[in-house]
Amino acid sequence: MPGTPKPEGGFEVTSVQLEEQPEVRDTAVRFVEEAEVFEDSLEDEDKAKEISQLYRRASVSTKPSFAPGSFDSLTPLSRPGQQSQIGFPPPIPESLPTTPGFDLSPDAYFTDQNFSTSFPPQIASERKISPPLETLASQPPGEMSIDNPPKNKWRTIACVMWSFAAGFSDGAPGALLPHIESYYHVNYSVVSLIWLANAIGFVVVAFASHPMDKYLGRQWSIAGGCLSLLVMYAMVCGGPSFEVVVVGFFFGGIGLAAALSQINIFLALLKNSTKYLGFFHGGYGSGATVAPLVATAMVNHHIKWSYFYLILLGLMSVYFFNLCFAFSGCREDLAPWDFQDAQVEQLNDRSPDQIELTEMDRVETHNLRNNITRANLDYRDPTSQTELVEPVVPKGVVQLALKNRVTWYLSLFVLFYQGAEVSVGGWIVTYILDYRGGNATSTGYVASGFWGGLTVGRLMLTSVIHSRIGAKRGVTILSLSAIATAFLTWFIPNVIAEAVFVSLLGLFTGPVYPLMITIAVRVLPRKIQHVSLTICTAFGSSGGALFPFLVGLISQYAGAFIVMPAFVILFSATTTLWFLIPNPDRMIVKHWWQRAL
Repeated sequence: MPGTPKPEGGFEVTSVQLEEQPEVRDTAVRFVEEAEVFEDSLEDEDKAKEISQLYRRASVSTKPSFAPGSFDSLTPLSRPGQQSQIGFPPPIPESLPTTPGFDLSPDAYFTDQNFSTSFPPQIASERKISPPLETLASQPPGEMSIDNPPKNKWRTIACVMWSFAAGFSDGAPGALLPHIESYYHVNYSVVSLIWLANAIGFVVVAFASHPMDKYLGRQWSIAGGCLSLLVMYAMVCGGPSFEVVVVGFFFGGIGLAAALSQINIFLALLKNSTKYLGFFHGGYGSGATVAPLVATAMVNHHIKWSYFYLILLGLMSVYFFNLCFAFSGCREDLAPWDFQDAQVEQLNDRSPDQIELTEMDRVETHNLRNNITRANLDYRDPTSQTELVEPVVPKGVVQLALKNRVTWYLSLFVLFYQGAEVSVGGWIVTYILDYRGGNATSTGYVASGFWGGLTVGRLMLTSVIHSRIGAKRGVTILSLSAIATAFLTWFIPNVIAEAVFVSLLGLFTGPVYPLMITIAVRVLPRKIQHVSLTICTAFGSSGGALFPFLVGLISQYAGAFIVMPAFVILFSATTTLWFLIPNPDRMIVKHWWQRAL
Protein backbone atom coordinates (compact mmCIF):
# COMPACT_ATOMS: atom_id res chain seq x y z
CA MET A 1 0.00 0.00 0.00
CA PRO A 2 1.29 3.47 -0.74
CA GLY A 3 2.93 5.11 2.23
CA THR A 4 3.63 1.92 4.13
CA PRO A 5 7.28 1.81 5.24
CA LYS A 6 9.29 -1.18 4.14
CA PRO A 7 12.16 -2.74 6.10
CA GLU A 8 15.58 -1.78 4.89
CA GLY A 9 18.57 -4.04 4.40
CA GLY A 10 18.78 -7.79 4.04
CA PHE A 11 18.30 -10.48 6.62
CA GLU A 12 21.96 -11.47 7.01
CA VAL A 13 23.61 -13.76 9.55
CA THR A 14 27.34 -13.53 10.21
CA SER A 15 29.56 -16.42 11.28
CA VAL A 16 29.79 -14.97 14.82
CA GLN A 17 26.02 -14.94 15.14
CA LEU A 18 25.89 -18.51 13.91
CA GLU A 19 28.13 -19.64 16.77
CA GLU A 20 26.28 -17.62 19.39
CA GLN A 21 22.79 -18.61 18.16
CA PRO A 22 22.87 -22.28 16.96
CA GLU A 23 19.07 -22.36 16.52
CA VAL A 24 19.34 -19.59 13.93
CA ARG A 25 22.10 -21.49 12.16
CA ASP A 26 20.12 -24.73 12.12
CA THR A 27 17.04 -22.94 10.82
CA ALA A 28 18.95 -21.19 8.07
CA VAL A 29 20.77 -24.32 6.95
CA ARG A 30 17.60 -26.40 6.94
CA PHE A 31 15.70 -23.72 5.04
CA VAL A 32 18.38 -23.47 2.36
CA GLU A 33 18.88 -27.23 1.95
CA GLU A 34 15.18 -28.02 1.78
CA ALA A 35 14.57 -25.17 -0.62
CA GLU A 36 17.30 -26.54 -2.90
CA VAL A 37 15.85 -30.04 -2.72
CA PHE A 38 12.44 -28.66 -3.51
CA GLU A 39 13.80 -26.73 -6.47
CA ASP A 40 15.58 -29.84 -7.83
CA SER A 41 12.33 -31.81 -7.76
CA LEU A 42 10.49 -29.32 -9.93
CA GLU A 43 10.22 -30.05 -13.65
CA ASP A 44 7.64 -27.82 -15.15
CA GLU A 45 7.38 -24.10 -15.60
CA ASP A 46 4.62 -23.54 -13.07
CA LYS A 47 6.64 -24.98 -10.18
CA ALA A 48 9.67 -22.99 -11.25
CA LYS A 49 7.57 -19.88 -10.72
CA GLU A 50 6.69 -21.05 -7.20
CA ILE A 51 10.32 -21.42 -6.15
CA SER A 52 11.04 -18.03 -7.64
CA GLN A 53 8.31 -16.55 -5.48
CA LEU A 54 9.68 -18.38 -2.44
CA TYR A 55 13.13 -16.88 -2.94
CA ARG A 56 11.62 -13.47 -3.53
CA ARG A 57 9.64 -13.63 -0.28
CA ALA A 58 12.73 -14.76 1.64
CA SER A 59 14.90 -11.99 0.25
CA VAL A 60 15.33 -8.37 1.08
CA SER A 61 12.07 -6.51 0.82
CA THR A 62 13.40 -3.32 -0.74
CA LYS A 63 12.78 -3.06 -4.43
CA PRO A 64 16.10 -3.15 -6.23
CA SER A 65 17.72 -0.14 -7.75
CA PHE A 66 19.42 -0.64 -11.05
CA ALA A 67 21.86 2.23 -10.62
CA PRO A 68 25.56 1.35 -11.01
CA GLY A 69 26.97 -0.26 -7.86
CA SER A 70 23.59 -0.98 -6.33
CA PHE A 71 24.37 -4.71 -5.90
CA ASP A 72 27.99 -4.43 -4.70
CA SER A 73 27.09 -4.93 -1.03
CA LEU A 74 24.89 -8.00 -1.55
CA THR A 75 26.14 -11.25 0.02
CA PRO A 76 25.89 -14.40 -2.16
CA LEU A 77 24.13 -17.48 -0.89
CA SER A 78 26.54 -20.17 0.31
CA ARG A 79 26.72 -23.11 2.64
CA PRO A 80 28.42 -23.10 6.08
CA GLY A 81 32.05 -23.93 5.85
CA GLN A 82 32.52 -22.62 2.34
CA GLN A 83 32.60 -18.90 3.33
CA SER A 84 32.75 -17.10 6.58
CA GLN A 85 29.11 -16.04 6.50
CA ILE A 86 25.83 -17.10 5.05
CA GLY A 87 23.01 -14.96 3.80
CA PHE A 88 19.66 -15.40 2.22
CA PRO A 89 19.64 -14.73 -1.49
CA PRO A 90 19.39 -11.17 -2.72
CA PRO A 91 16.31 -9.99 -4.55
CA ILE A 92 15.92 -11.31 -8.07
CA PRO A 93 16.17 -8.34 -10.45
CA GLU A 94 12.92 -8.11 -12.33
CA SER A 95 11.36 -5.32 -14.29
CA LEU A 96 8.08 -5.83 -12.40
CA PRO A 97 8.79 -7.28 -8.88
CA THR A 98 5.13 -6.98 -7.97
CA THR A 99 1.89 -6.62 -9.83
CA PRO A 100 1.66 -3.09 -11.27
CA GLY A 101 -0.41 -0.86 -9.04
CA PHE A 102 -0.26 -3.24 -6.07
CA ASP A 103 2.38 -3.22 -3.32
CA LEU A 104 2.83 -6.15 -0.98
CA SER A 105 1.94 -5.64 2.67
CA PRO A 106 4.71 -5.70 5.33
CA ASP A 107 3.61 -9.19 6.38
CA ALA A 108 4.70 -10.48 3.00
CA TYR A 109 8.38 -9.76 3.78
CA PHE A 110 10.75 -11.65 6.10
CA THR A 111 11.92 -9.51 9.00
CA ASP A 112 13.34 -10.23 12.45
CA GLN A 113 9.83 -10.08 13.89
CA ASN A 114 7.89 -12.27 11.47
CA PHE A 115 10.60 -14.76 10.45
CA SER A 116 9.28 -18.29 10.87
CA THR A 117 11.12 -21.59 10.82
CA SER A 118 8.16 -23.30 9.12
CA PHE A 119 7.83 -23.64 5.41
CA PRO A 120 5.24 -21.60 3.52
CA PRO A 121 2.06 -23.35 2.37
CA GLN A 122 3.35 -24.10 -1.10
CA ILE A 123 6.02 -26.33 0.50
CA ALA A 124 4.51 -27.50 3.77
CA SER A 125 1.03 -28.29 2.53
CA GLU A 126 0.05 -31.93 2.22
CA ARG A 127 -1.95 -31.12 -0.91
CA LYS A 128 0.76 -31.80 -3.49
CA ILE A 129 1.09 -33.38 -6.86
CA SER A 130 1.69 -37.09 -6.62
CA PRO A 131 4.99 -37.99 -8.32
CA PRO A 132 3.71 -41.47 -9.23
CA LEU A 133 0.75 -40.06 -11.17
CA GLU A 134 2.74 -37.19 -12.63
CA THR A 135 5.32 -39.71 -13.75
CA LEU A 136 2.45 -41.79 -15.11
CA ALA A 137 1.37 -38.91 -17.34
CA SER A 138 4.81 -37.75 -18.47
CA GLN A 139 6.76 -41.01 -18.52
CA PRO A 140 4.49 -43.91 -19.60
CA PRO A 141 5.92 -47.45 -19.73
CA GLY A 142 6.40 -47.07 -23.47
CA GLU A 143 3.69 -47.31 -26.07
CA MET A 144 2.39 -50.83 -26.55
CA SER A 145 3.62 -52.04 -29.93
CA ILE A 146 4.28 -55.17 -31.95
CA ASP A 147 7.54 -55.62 -29.98
CA ASN A 148 6.56 -54.22 -26.59
CA PRO A 149 5.99 -56.60 -24.88
CA PRO A 150 7.88 -59.01 -27.19
CA LYS A 151 5.11 -61.63 -27.21
CA ASN A 152 2.80 -59.23 -29.05
CA LYS A 153 4.35 -60.25 -32.36
CA TRP A 154 3.23 -63.86 -31.86
CA ARG A 155 -0.18 -62.66 -30.70
CA THR A 156 -0.68 -60.49 -33.77
CA ILE A 157 0.31 -63.29 -36.14
CA ALA A 158 -2.03 -65.70 -34.32
CA CYS A 159 -4.89 -63.17 -34.60
CA VAL A 160 -4.37 -62.75 -38.35
CA MET A 161 -4.33 -66.55 -38.81
CA TRP A 162 -7.54 -66.86 -36.82
CA SER A 163 -9.17 -64.12 -38.90
CA PHE A 164 -8.49 -66.18 -42.04
CA ALA A 165 -10.52 -69.04 -40.57
CA ALA A 166 -13.29 -66.65 -39.49
CA GLY A 167 -13.52 -65.26 -43.01
CA PHE A 168 -13.37 -68.78 -44.44
CA SER A 169 -16.39 -69.59 -42.29
CA ASP A 170 -18.40 -66.47 -43.17
CA GLY A 171 -17.64 -66.54 -46.88
CA ALA A 172 -18.93 -70.04 -47.51
CA PRO A 173 -22.73 -69.71 -46.98
CA GLY A 174 -23.13 -67.44 -50.02
CA ALA A 175 -21.80 -70.09 -52.39
CA LEU A 176 -23.42 -72.97 -50.51
CA LEU A 177 -26.82 -71.36 -50.11
CA PRO A 178 -28.47 -72.76 -53.29
CA HIS A 179 -27.24 -76.23 -52.38
CA ILE A 180 -28.48 -75.93 -48.79
CA GLU A 181 -31.91 -74.93 -50.12
CA SER A 182 -32.07 -77.94 -52.43
CA TYR A 183 -30.68 -80.33 -49.79
CA TYR A 184 -33.30 -79.40 -47.17
CA HIS A 185 -36.02 -78.39 -49.66
CA VAL A 186 -36.53 -74.98 -48.05
CA ASN A 187 -37.09 -71.54 -49.56
CA TYR A 188 -35.25 -68.23 -49.16
CA SER A 189 -36.99 -67.16 -45.98
CA VAL A 190 -36.40 -70.47 -44.15
CA VAL A 191 -32.74 -70.86 -45.09
CA SER A 192 -32.15 -67.30 -43.86
CA LEU A 193 -32.74 -68.57 -40.30
CA ILE A 194 -29.08 -69.60 -40.14
CA TRP A 195 -28.14 -65.90 -40.16
CA LEU A 196 -30.81 -65.05 -37.61
CA ALA A 197 -29.46 -67.70 -35.21
CA ASN A 198 -25.97 -66.31 -35.75
CA ALA A 199 -27.22 -62.83 -34.81
CA ILE A 200 -28.81 -64.09 -31.59
CA GLY A 201 -25.45 -65.56 -30.55
CA PHE A 202 -23.82 -62.16 -30.99
CA VAL A 203 -26.47 -60.42 -28.94
CA VAL A 204 -25.97 -62.89 -26.08
CA VAL A 205 -22.25 -62.13 -26.00
CA ALA A 206 -22.89 -58.38 -26.12
CA PHE A 207 -24.79 -58.45 -22.83
CA ALA A 208 -22.42 -60.97 -21.23
CA SER A 209 -19.22 -59.21 -22.34
CA HIS A 210 -18.51 -57.41 -19.07
CA PRO A 211 -18.65 -60.48 -16.77
CA MET A 212 -16.74 -62.47 -19.41
CA ASP A 213 -13.96 -59.90 -19.50
CA LYS A 214 -13.92 -59.67 -15.70
CA TYR A 215 -13.83 -63.38 -14.89
CA LEU A 216 -12.26 -64.91 -18.00
CA GLY A 217 -9.95 -62.17 -19.20
CA ARG A 218 -8.64 -61.73 -22.72
CA GLN A 219 -6.96 -65.14 -23.06
CA TRP A 220 -9.89 -67.32 -22.03
CA SER A 221 -12.50 -65.15 -23.76
CA ILE A 222 -10.68 -65.77 -27.04
CA ALA A 223 -10.24 -69.45 -26.23
CA GLY A 224 -13.94 -69.76 -25.35
CA GLY A 225 -14.82 -68.18 -28.68
CA CYS A 226 -12.71 -70.75 -30.53
CA LEU A 227 -14.38 -73.58 -28.62
CA SER A 228 -17.85 -72.29 -29.57
CA LEU A 229 -16.81 -72.23 -33.23
CA LEU A 230 -15.54 -75.80 -32.93
CA VAL A 231 -18.95 -76.80 -31.56
CA MET A 232 -20.63 -75.21 -34.58
CA TYR A 233 -18.41 -76.94 -37.13
CA ALA A 234 -18.81 -80.30 -35.39
CA MET A 235 -22.60 -79.95 -35.45
CA VAL A 236 -22.85 -78.88 -39.11
CA CYS A 237 -20.20 -81.01 -40.84
CA GLY A 238 -22.30 -84.18 -40.74
CA GLY A 239 -25.27 -82.66 -42.59
CA PRO A 240 -27.83 -83.16 -39.78
CA SER A 241 -31.38 -81.87 -39.74
CA PHE A 242 -31.89 -78.22 -40.57
CA GLU A 243 -32.83 -77.42 -36.96
CA VAL A 244 -29.43 -78.68 -35.75
CA VAL A 245 -27.69 -76.55 -38.39
CA VAL A 246 -29.54 -73.47 -37.11
CA VAL A 247 -28.45 -74.22 -33.53
CA GLY A 248 -24.91 -74.72 -34.77
CA PHE A 249 -24.89 -71.25 -36.33
CA PHE A 250 -26.06 -69.88 -32.97
CA PHE A 251 -22.88 -71.24 -31.34
CA GLY A 252 -20.93 -69.83 -34.26
CA GLY A 253 -22.28 -66.36 -33.47
CA ILE A 254 -21.21 -66.71 -29.83
CA GLY A 255 -17.73 -67.81 -30.85
CA LEU A 256 -17.14 -65.06 -33.40
CA ALA A 257 -18.42 -62.31 -31.07
CA ALA A 258 -16.37 -63.42 -28.05
CA ALA A 259 -13.08 -63.69 -29.94
CA LEU A 260 -13.58 -60.85 -32.42
CA SER A 261 -14.26 -58.14 -29.82
CA GLN A 262 -11.19 -59.04 -27.74
CA ILE A 263 -8.89 -59.22 -30.76
CA ASN A 264 -10.19 -55.93 -32.16
CA ILE A 265 -9.47 -54.15 -28.88
CA PHE A 266 -6.01 -55.68 -28.55
CA LEU A 267 -4.95 -54.68 -32.06
CA ALA A 268 -6.49 -51.21 -31.78
CA LEU A 269 -4.27 -50.41 -28.78
CA LEU A 270 -1.03 -51.23 -30.60
CA LYS A 271 1.21 -48.57 -32.07
CA ASN A 272 0.42 -48.25 -35.80
CA SER A 273 -2.86 -50.00 -35.06
CA THR A 274 -4.27 -49.14 -38.49
CA LYS A 275 -1.69 -51.36 -40.17
CA TYR A 276 -2.35 -54.36 -37.94
CA LEU A 277 -6.11 -53.94 -38.08
CA GLY A 278 -5.73 -53.87 -41.85
CA PHE A 279 -3.79 -57.15 -41.73
CA PHE A 280 -6.36 -58.68 -39.41
CA HIS A 281 -9.40 -57.74 -41.48
CA GLY A 282 -7.44 -58.44 -44.64
CA GLY A 283 -6.92 -61.97 -43.34
CA TYR A 284 -10.66 -62.19 -42.81
CA GLY A 285 -11.24 -61.05 -46.38
CA SER A 286 -8.68 -63.55 -47.68
CA GLY A 287 -10.52 -66.39 -46.01
CA ALA A 288 -13.85 -65.10 -47.32
CA THR A 289 -12.32 -64.92 -50.82
CA VAL A 290 -10.98 -68.46 -50.81
CA ALA A 291 -14.09 -70.00 -49.22
CA PRO A 292 -16.46 -69.59 -52.22
CA LEU A 293 -13.77 -70.97 -54.54
CA VAL A 294 -13.30 -74.07 -52.41
CA ALA A 295 -17.04 -74.50 -51.74
CA THR A 296 -17.94 -74.13 -55.43
CA ALA A 297 -15.24 -76.59 -56.47
CA MET A 298 -16.44 -79.13 -53.89
CA VAL A 299 -20.11 -79.02 -54.89
CA ASN A 300 -19.18 -79.07 -58.59
CA HIS A 301 -17.36 -82.35 -57.88
CA HIS A 302 -20.50 -83.66 -56.14
CA ILE A 303 -19.01 -83.53 -52.65
CA LYS A 304 -21.61 -83.06 -49.94
CA TRP A 305 -21.88 -79.38 -49.00
CA SER A 306 -21.55 -80.02 -45.24
CA TYR A 307 -18.11 -81.58 -45.64
CA PHE A 308 -16.79 -78.10 -46.25
CA TYR A 309 -17.03 -77.56 -42.48
CA LEU A 310 -14.61 -80.43 -41.84
CA ILE A 311 -11.90 -78.13 -43.22
CA LEU A 312 -12.93 -75.47 -40.73
CA LEU A 313 -12.98 -77.99 -37.89
CA GLY A 314 -9.33 -78.81 -38.56
CA LEU A 315 -8.24 -75.18 -39.01
CA MET A 316 -9.95 -73.93 -35.86
CA SER A 317 -8.50 -76.79 -33.79
CA VAL A 318 -4.99 -75.60 -34.69
CA TYR A 319 -5.80 -71.92 -34.14
CA PHE A 320 -7.41 -72.67 -30.78
CA PHE A 321 -4.13 -73.95 -29.33
CA ASN A 322 -2.13 -71.27 -31.12
CA LEU A 323 -4.19 -68.45 -29.57
CA CYS A 324 -4.21 -70.07 -26.12
CA PHE A 325 -0.42 -70.19 -26.01
CA ALA A 326 0.02 -66.79 -27.68
CA PHE A 327 -2.15 -65.00 -25.11
CA SER A 328 -0.89 -66.92 -22.09
CA GLY A 329 0.36 -64.45 -19.49
CA CYS A 330 -1.29 -61.49 -21.23
CA ARG A 331 -2.97 -60.35 -18.02
CA GLU A 332 0.44 -59.77 -16.43
CA ASP A 333 2.53 -58.39 -19.28
CA LEU A 334 -0.22 -56.08 -20.55
CA ALA A 335 -1.06 -54.86 -17.02
CA PRO A 336 1.07 -51.65 -17.24
CA TRP A 337 -0.98 -50.39 -20.17
CA ASP A 338 -4.30 -51.46 -18.67
CA PHE A 339 -3.36 -49.68 -15.42
CA GLN A 340 -2.15 -46.56 -17.20
CA ASP A 341 -5.23 -46.32 -19.39
CA ALA A 342 -7.55 -46.77 -16.42
CA GLN A 343 -5.79 -44.05 -14.38
CA VAL A 344 -5.61 -41.59 -17.24
CA GLU A 345 -9.28 -42.16 -17.99
CA GLN A 346 -10.20 -41.44 -14.36
CA LEU A 347 -8.24 -38.20 -14.36
CA ASN A 348 -9.15 -37.05 -17.85
CA ASP A 349 -12.67 -38.40 -18.17
CA ARG A 350 -14.82 -36.64 -20.70
CA SER A 351 -18.21 -36.96 -22.23
CA PRO A 352 -18.73 -37.44 -25.96
CA ASP A 353 -19.81 -33.81 -26.29
CA GLN A 354 -16.44 -32.67 -24.92
CA ILE A 355 -14.52 -34.43 -27.67
CA GLU A 356 -15.56 -31.87 -30.24
CA LEU A 357 -15.04 -28.44 -28.69
CA THR A 358 -16.52 -25.11 -29.56
CA GLU A 359 -14.35 -22.00 -29.30
CA MET A 360 -15.58 -21.32 -25.76
CA ASP A 361 -15.06 -24.92 -24.64
CA ARG A 362 -11.50 -24.91 -25.92
CA VAL A 363 -10.53 -21.89 -23.81
CA GLU A 364 -11.79 -23.56 -20.63
CA THR A 365 -10.25 -26.96 -21.29
CA HIS A 366 -7.21 -27.99 -19.25
CA ASN A 367 -4.58 -30.51 -20.21
CA LEU A 368 -3.90 -33.83 -18.54
CA ARG A 369 -1.25 -32.48 -16.19
CA ASN A 370 -3.64 -29.92 -14.72
CA ASN A 371 -6.25 -32.64 -14.27
CA ILE A 372 -3.74 -34.72 -12.34
CA THR A 373 -2.81 -31.70 -10.19
CA ARG A 374 -6.43 -31.12 -9.20
CA ALA A 375 -7.45 -34.73 -8.83
CA ASN A 376 -4.65 -36.28 -6.80
CA LEU A 377 -4.47 -34.64 -3.38
CA ASP A 378 -3.38 -37.52 -1.19
CA TYR A 379 0.33 -37.85 -1.81
CA ARG A 380 2.52 -38.23 1.26
CA ASP A 381 5.65 -40.27 0.50
CA PRO A 382 7.78 -38.96 -2.41
CA THR A 383 9.87 -42.14 -2.47
CA SER A 384 6.99 -44.58 -2.84
CA GLN A 385 6.67 -46.67 -5.98
CA THR A 386 3.51 -47.20 -7.96
CA GLU A 387 2.37 -50.81 -7.78
CA LEU A 388 0.80 -52.21 -10.95
CA VAL A 389 -2.59 -53.58 -10.05
CA GLU A 390 -5.67 -54.53 -11.95
CA PRO A 391 -7.61 -51.39 -12.96
CA VAL A 392 -10.76 -50.83 -10.98
CA VAL A 393 -13.74 -51.14 -13.29
CA PRO A 394 -16.60 -48.97 -12.05
CA LYS A 395 -19.87 -50.63 -11.28
CA GLY A 396 -22.55 -50.36 -13.88
CA VAL A 397 -20.07 -50.10 -16.75
CA VAL A 398 -22.59 -51.76 -19.07
CA GLN A 399 -25.13 -49.10 -18.14
CA LEU A 400 -22.54 -46.39 -18.76
CA ALA A 401 -21.79 -47.82 -22.18
CA LEU A 402 -25.48 -48.03 -23.03
CA LYS A 403 -25.99 -44.39 -22.00
CA ASN A 404 -23.15 -43.20 -24.22
CA ARG A 405 -24.44 -41.78 -27.50
CA VAL A 406 -21.25 -42.61 -29.40
CA THR A 407 -21.72 -46.28 -28.50
CA TRP A 408 -25.10 -46.24 -30.22
CA TYR A 409 -23.87 -44.29 -33.24
CA LEU A 410 -21.04 -46.77 -33.77
CA SER A 411 -23.26 -49.78 -33.11
CA LEU A 412 -25.85 -48.71 -35.66
CA PHE A 413 -23.09 -47.81 -38.10
CA VAL A 414 -21.63 -51.33 -37.88
CA LEU A 415 -25.13 -52.83 -37.93
CA PHE A 416 -25.92 -51.32 -41.32
CA TYR A 417 -22.37 -51.73 -42.66
CA GLN A 418 -22.09 -55.43 -42.02
CA GLY A 419 -25.70 -55.93 -43.00
CA ALA A 420 -24.89 -54.47 -46.43
CA GLU A 421 -21.59 -56.36 -46.71
CA VAL A 422 -22.95 -59.80 -45.83
CA SER A 423 -26.14 -59.28 -47.83
CA VAL A 424 -24.09 -58.81 -50.99
CA GLY A 425 -21.61 -61.55 -50.14
CA GLY A 426 -24.37 -63.98 -49.23
CA TRP A 427 -26.93 -63.28 -51.95
CA ILE A 428 -24.88 -62.12 -54.94
CA VAL A 429 -24.74 -65.65 -56.38
CA THR A 430 -28.53 -65.97 -56.16
CA TYR A 431 -28.86 -62.46 -57.61
CA ILE A 432 -26.75 -63.34 -60.68
CA LEU A 433 -28.47 -66.72 -61.15
CA ASP A 434 -32.09 -65.64 -60.77
CA TYR A 435 -32.08 -61.99 -61.83
CA ARG A 436 -29.36 -61.99 -64.52
CA GLY A 437 -29.62 -65.59 -65.67
CA GLY A 438 -26.00 -66.50 -64.94
CA ASN A 439 -24.29 -69.88 -65.33
CA ALA A 440 -24.69 -72.13 -62.27
CA THR A 441 -21.18 -73.61 -62.53
CA SER A 442 -19.32 -70.29 -62.70
CA THR A 443 -21.54 -67.82 -60.85
CA GLY A 444 -20.16 -68.93 -57.50
CA TYR A 445 -16.89 -67.28 -58.37
CA VAL A 446 -18.56 -63.83 -58.43
CA ALA A 447 -18.79 -64.03 -54.63
CA SER A 448 -15.02 -64.61 -54.56
CA GLY A 449 -14.62 -61.46 -56.63
CA PHE A 450 -16.50 -59.45 -54.00
CA TRP A 451 -14.51 -60.89 -51.08
CA GLY A 452 -11.28 -60.59 -53.07
CA GLY A 453 -11.92 -56.89 -53.67
CA LEU A 454 -12.70 -56.48 -49.99
CA THR A 455 -9.39 -58.16 -49.06
CA VAL A 456 -7.33 -56.02 -51.43
CA GLY A 457 -9.00 -52.90 -50.09
CA ARG A 458 -8.22 -53.76 -46.49
CA LEU A 459 -4.64 -54.80 -47.14
CA MET A 460 -3.65 -52.16 -49.69
CA LEU A 461 -5.85 -49.13 -49.07
CA THR A 462 -6.40 -48.97 -45.29
CA SER A 463 -2.97 -47.66 -44.27
CA VAL A 464 -2.69 -45.39 -47.30
CA ILE A 465 -6.06 -43.77 -46.66
CA HIS A 466 -5.37 -43.40 -42.94
CA SER A 467 -2.01 -41.70 -43.48
CA ARG A 468 -2.86 -39.58 -46.52
CA ILE A 469 -6.40 -38.32 -46.00
CA GLY A 470 -7.40 -39.50 -42.51
CA ALA A 471 -9.79 -42.18 -41.28
CA LYS A 472 -12.82 -39.92 -40.90
CA ARG A 473 -12.62 -38.39 -44.37
CA GLY A 474 -11.60 -41.74 -45.89
CA VAL A 475 -14.72 -43.55 -44.67
CA THR A 476 -16.91 -40.81 -46.13
CA ILE A 477 -15.27 -41.04 -49.57
CA LEU A 478 -15.32 -44.85 -49.58
CA SER A 479 -18.99 -44.98 -48.59
CA LEU A 480 -20.04 -42.63 -51.37
CA SER A 481 -17.94 -44.59 -53.88
CA ALA A 482 -19.53 -47.88 -52.76
CA ILE A 483 -23.03 -46.46 -53.20
CA ALA A 484 -22.18 -45.24 -56.71
CA THR A 485 -20.76 -48.67 -57.63
CA ALA A 486 -23.90 -50.41 -56.32
CA PHE A 487 -26.03 -48.25 -58.61
CA LEU A 488 -23.86 -49.27 -61.59
CA THR A 489 -24.20 -52.95 -60.66
CA TRP A 490 -27.94 -52.55 -60.37
CA PHE A 491 -28.58 -50.71 -63.65
CA ILE A 492 -26.08 -52.27 -66.12
CA PRO A 493 -27.57 -55.62 -67.32
CA ASN A 494 -24.35 -57.41 -68.20
CA VAL A 495 -23.04 -60.35 -66.21
CA ILE A 496 -19.34 -59.66 -66.91
CA ALA A 497 -19.69 -55.94 -66.12
CA GLU A 498 -21.57 -56.79 -62.95
CA ALA A 499 -18.83 -59.18 -61.86
CA VAL A 500 -16.31 -56.33 -62.25
CA PHE A 501 -18.51 -53.85 -60.39
CA VAL A 502 -19.08 -56.36 -57.59
CA SER A 503 -15.31 -56.66 -57.18
CA LEU A 504 -15.01 -52.86 -57.04
CA LEU A 505 -17.83 -52.82 -54.53
CA GLY A 506 -15.77 -55.07 -52.27
CA LEU A 507 -12.70 -52.85 -52.83
CA PHE A 508 -14.52 -49.74 -51.60
CA THR A 509 -16.33 -51.54 -48.80
CA GLY A 510 -13.31 -53.34 -47.32
CA PRO A 511 -11.31 -50.53 -45.63
CA VAL A 512 -14.36 -49.00 -43.95
CA TYR A 513 -14.43 -51.36 -40.96
CA PRO A 514 -10.75 -51.12 -39.84
CA LEU A 515 -10.82 -47.34 -40.33
CA MET A 516 -13.95 -47.17 -38.20
CA ILE A 517 -12.19 -49.10 -35.41
CA THR A 518 -9.33 -46.57 -35.32
CA ILE A 519 -11.87 -43.78 -34.82
CA ALA A 520 -13.88 -45.75 -32.25
CA VAL A 521 -10.96 -46.30 -29.86
CA ARG A 522 -10.27 -42.56 -29.92
CA VAL A 523 -13.77 -41.28 -29.25
CA LEU A 524 -14.92 -43.88 -26.71
CA PRO A 525 -13.91 -43.40 -23.04
CA ARG A 526 -11.43 -46.06 -21.95
CA LYS A 527 -13.50 -47.42 -19.06
CA ILE A 528 -16.39 -48.38 -21.36
CA GLN A 529 -14.30 -49.13 -24.43
CA HIS A 530 -14.38 -52.92 -24.15
CA VAL A 531 -18.11 -53.11 -23.51
CA SER A 532 -18.89 -50.53 -26.20
CA LEU A 533 -16.79 -52.28 -28.83
CA THR A 534 -18.33 -55.61 -27.90
CA ILE A 535 -21.77 -54.08 -28.35
CA CYS A 536 -20.63 -52.68 -31.71
CA THR A 537 -19.33 -56.09 -32.74
CA ALA A 538 -22.58 -57.72 -31.65
CA PHE A 539 -24.65 -55.19 -33.55
CA GLY A 540 -22.43 -55.61 -36.60
CA SER A 541 -22.73 -59.35 -36.68
CA SER A 542 -26.41 -59.07 -35.88
CA GLY A 543 -26.75 -56.81 -38.91
CA GLY A 544 -24.72 -59.32 -40.89
CA ALA A 545 -27.33 -61.90 -39.94
CA LEU A 546 -30.54 -59.89 -39.70
CA PHE A 547 -30.40 -58.05 -43.01
CA PRO A 548 -29.45 -61.09 -45.12
CA PHE A 549 -32.42 -62.79 -43.45
CA LEU A 550 -34.68 -59.86 -44.39
CA VAL A 551 -33.26 -59.77 -47.93
CA GLY A 552 -34.08 -63.47 -48.29
CA LEU A 553 -37.53 -62.94 -46.84
CA ILE A 554 -38.29 -60.08 -49.24
CA SER A 555 -36.72 -61.92 -52.18
CA GLN A 556 -39.20 -64.72 -51.64
CA TYR A 557 -41.99 -62.36 -52.70
CA ALA A 558 -40.31 -59.52 -54.67
CA GLY A 559 -37.45 -61.31 -56.39
CA ALA A 560 -33.66 -61.47 -55.97
CA PHE A 561 -33.15 -58.01 -57.52
CA ILE A 562 -33.76 -56.58 -54.01
CA VAL A 563 -30.07 -57.23 -53.11
CA MET A 564 -28.69 -54.05 -54.71
CA PRO A 565 -31.43 -51.66 -53.53
CA ALA A 566 -30.97 -53.06 -50.04
CA PHE A 567 -27.22 -52.35 -50.22
CA VAL A 568 -27.83 -48.75 -51.33
CA ILE A 569 -30.32 -48.13 -48.51
CA LEU A 570 -28.08 -49.68 -45.83
CA PHE A 571 -24.93 -47.88 -46.92
CA SER A 572 -26.80 -44.58 -47.14
CA ALA A 573 -27.83 -45.07 -43.50
CA THR A 574 -24.20 -45.90 -42.66
CA THR A 575 -22.97 -42.67 -44.25
CA THR A 576 -25.58 -40.61 -42.40
CA LEU A 577 -24.53 -42.10 -39.04
CA TRP A 578 -20.88 -41.41 -39.83
CA PHE A 579 -21.71 -37.69 -39.86
CA LEU A 580 -22.92 -37.95 -36.24
CA ILE A 581 -19.76 -39.60 -34.88
CA PRO A 582 -17.25 -37.09 -33.42
CA ASN A 583 -14.17 -36.30 -35.48
CA PRO A 584 -11.12 -36.62 -33.16
CA ASP A 585 -8.86 -34.98 -35.74
CA ARG A 586 -10.93 -31.79 -35.83
CA MET A 587 -11.27 -30.40 -32.32
CA ILE A 588 -13.28 -27.35 -33.37
CA VAL A 589 -16.44 -27.99 -35.36
CA LYS A 590 -18.18 -24.94 -36.78
CA HIS A 591 -20.22 -26.61 -39.53
CA TRP A 592 -22.08 -29.91 -39.62
CA TRP A 593 -20.13 -31.19 -42.65
CA GLN A 594 -16.84 -30.94 -40.73
CA ARG A 595 -17.86 -33.99 -38.69
CA ALA A 596 -17.40 -36.15 -41.79
CA LEU A 597 -14.34 -34.37 -43.20
